[in-house]
Amino acid sequence: MGAPREIDDSNVQPIPIDEFLSLPIVIVVTYLRMPSGRFILIAKAGQPTAETSLEKYRAKNLESLFVHIDDYHRFLVTQTQATQQLIETGSRFKNDTRTALIQDAMTTVYREIEEVGFSDSSFSRAKLVNHALLNYVKENDQITDLITKFGMASNDGIVHSMMVSMISVMIGMKHEWVKPSTLEKLSLGGFLHDIGKSKLPAEILAKPLSVLTRDEKIIYESHVEIGVQLLSQAKTMPDDILLMVLEHHERSDGSGFPKRLKDLHISPLARVVSLANAFVDRIQQEAKPLTPEDALKVFQEFRVHRGAQFNRDALNALEKSLDPSKALKKKTRVG
Repeated sequence: MGAPREIDDSNVQPIPIDEFLSLPIVIVVTYLRMPSGRFILIAKAGQPTAETSLEKYRAKNLESLFVHIDDYHRFLVTQTQATQQLIETGSRFKNDTRTALIQDAMTTVYREIEEVGFSDSSFSRAKLVNHALLNYVKENDQITDLITKFGMASNDGIVHSMMVSMISVMIGMKHEWVKPSTLEKLSLGGFLHDIGKSKLPAEILAKPLSVLTRDEKIIYESHVEIGVQLLSQAKTMPDDILLMVLEHHERSDGSGFPKRLKDLHISPLARVVSLANAFVDRIQQEAKPLTPEDALKVFQEFRVHRGAQFNRDALNALEKSLDPSKALKKKTRVG
């Protein structure tokens, strides 16, 4: 479809070919890597997937295609939006189909988090815990319905929540919390922390927090209490989960909401989700995917400028979750 393009390896991002084929339209310009190492354009943005040769390449056991790194974030966001549009028609799907869509988004999150440079042992175990989360969601119709509505209300909310869930579990493990039930609660609480946003006006969710008016800020902050109300209707929802949802915007210096609680007055699991949520917000501000070296720099900056807002032990646990050796390996390869 196109002549070989001179694209540097450092400027492209591999994506599993199945993620392209799961969508009806090609989201961004897509490339194939030739044996010579050069790249050839094989699909244009906006082109119907059925009119491309992507299926042919999968039949040849090709695992990945490539997008320009500047398009990577847009691919992830648009892919999530497309998934959520499918979820919106959930009345036509069986629950196992809807959870399969959630699992597809989870696969995207796994790839993003792995690239950031979390330790392999923490990452592997967190994935196991997250699979337990998926099973819980699959067996609970009320939770599935809430997640469906949440996905309809928040463009990238499901991906964000999955990342918070995974990172919360990894922080918990570095806290040396070893009980499976505790890690599973962290996973579920991290995933459901923003569920109250499903009831907020779309125009408020679309604005950066820094530009909200006083009245809009009051409405925005209500999402924590709305989340508790929604989850209280679900059967056998543990109190620990409700506290994580209620307190995930509390800050150790008392600057958070809704109750301006300080450090040890915040429930232990909520301290972890609060930190994971803020750190995910920070790394998602970056215009391109983070390398392990970038992630360490972002964490150090985060700790210097916002460390007082979070529990010290939780911060230490998050730092231990990041693997410095991955940053060193990356630096050595580049050097």
